[in-house]
Amino acid sequence: MSLIYTKKGDKGKSLINGKYILKSSLIFKILGQTDEFISYIGFLKHLVKNKNLKNVLEEIQEEMFILQAKLASIFLIKKNPKNLPDLKDALKNWEEFIDNLNLKVPQKFIIPATNKESAICHLLRAKIRIIEENLVDLIKNRKEKEEFLSYINRLSSLFYALSLKLSNNKEKFPSYKIKKVKWN
Repeated sequence: MSLIYTKKGDKGKSLINGKYILKSSLIFKILGQTDEFISYIGFLKHLVKNKNLKNVLEEIQEEMFILQAKLASIFLIKKNPKNLPDLKDALKNWEEFIDNLNLKVPQKFIIPATNKESAICHLLRAKIRIIEENLVDLIKNRKEKEEFLSYINRLSSLFYALSLKLSNNKEKFPSYKIKKVKWN
């Protein structure tokens, strides 16, 4: 059985490609925040009963793993992640999904407290915005900027839309064929 720890500690650094990188670096901060985001989605997935919504949440988790893999490839391993899918397809998918929810957007501030599921969607929306802020700093001069920032921004919109949909205590989601992003 292999150990999941070294018995030595890592002194706040990770060894990647022969080089030590501080765990306080921005890339590790973003990877940790996305890991937290994925975990919160798992918590929400556990609470909701609607199978369509569970599938939507699981797809977002999968896509966030792709985002993490791409960021780690680019900023830690320093290689182009050409074998990973482009998130632009997922972006179009979520725009279509939001449109299909047929929501009436309230013309007032929303207090996130209608129910647990809706409140968690607001937490997820707030968390993804923090990830977006840090991502802006990390990738400001990168060609991948549009793919990453557009995708993350749309997730913020998606969780706002889900919070509205869940806030009316009628967890009826349209049957929506998710176009899964495929790993190459």
